[in-house]
Amino acid sequence: MSNQRSVSSILKSARLKKGINLDEISRSLRIHTRFLTALEEGDYSVFSSAVHLKGFLKNYAAFLDLNVEEILAFFRREYPEEKGLTLTDPVKPLGATVAVITPERAVSGFIVLLVVAFFGYLFFQYRNFANAPDLSVSQPSRDYKTSESVINVSGKTNKDVVLRINGQEINLAEDGSFATPITLLDGVNELKFVSKNKLGKERALTRTIILERIRPSEPAAEASPSALVSDSARLEISIGPNAAWLEVVGLSSKETLFQGLMVAGVSQVFSDPVGVKVRTGNGGSTRVVFNGRDVGQLGEEGEVVEKEFNRL
Repeated sequence: MSNQRSVSSILKSARLKKGINLDEISRSLRIHTRFLTALEEGDYSVFSSAVHLKGFLKNYAAFLDLNVEEILAFFRREYPEEKGLTLTDPVKPLGATVAVITPERAVSGFIVLLVVAFFGYLFFQYRNFANAPDLSVSQPSRDYKTSESVINVSGKTNKDVVLRINGQEINLAEDGSFATPITLLDGVNELKFVSKNKLGKERALTRTIILERIRPSEPAAEASPSALVSDSARLEISIGPNAAWLEVVGLSSKETLFQGLMVAGVSQVFSDPVGVKVRTGNGGSTRVVFNGRDVGQLGEEGEVVEKEFNRL
């Protein structure tokens, strides 16, 4: 080879002599034709680095059956390394494409994400409802015996379910937790907690509490019913055949005398100088006697009823 010839002209002449076009070489070497053309024209600005340039040059020279070392020697004389090369464009393998983010693609991608998130949410909700809901009772954590007629119960279940204790629905907090006092019957009290979701799947737990009150050796004298009637309003509430959630408020003081669940069989007396307001979650299991007068059940089974009893 003449020392006066350039690398680019040597490559092009060798290719033409073989009668091969650039497309055929591109397919064989998997080098894009733009880089082959750049090598034949001596335009090295399309390469990202000298390393990539020399790699392509060696592959091309070997394909053309040229002396690779001689070609590299010619290249070094033409472009001494100390001069440096201005190589700006990145090298792209054959067939590679550059992803361009356009407004249309961005909107399409956002829509796809929304659709995936939506169906993911539906799947999550379905899985929650398809299975029985979670239910835990932290207080009381076990069966036990007590002398207190009123105990506090608390626990947690899933939100968007219906929780019942002994058949009476209990309000849940936003996170599915619950807490309420329960008035017990003397003897054995079985508390049945049932959590039920919208698909009818339910989970149940029970706690058995035995109430044994401490009886005084000499009971204190009680005021006669007539005295109670003359001095204040007297309201006796009896619960049965099922449990009932109650709220009892004194009309004179506006104070809550009781708020919680009463199990079936419990009877309790409340008094106030003016009267009493009662709100029950189960009218059919809430029987009232007011100042000696039997009012009867406050409503139907499962019916929420609110009523005032005023002695004035």
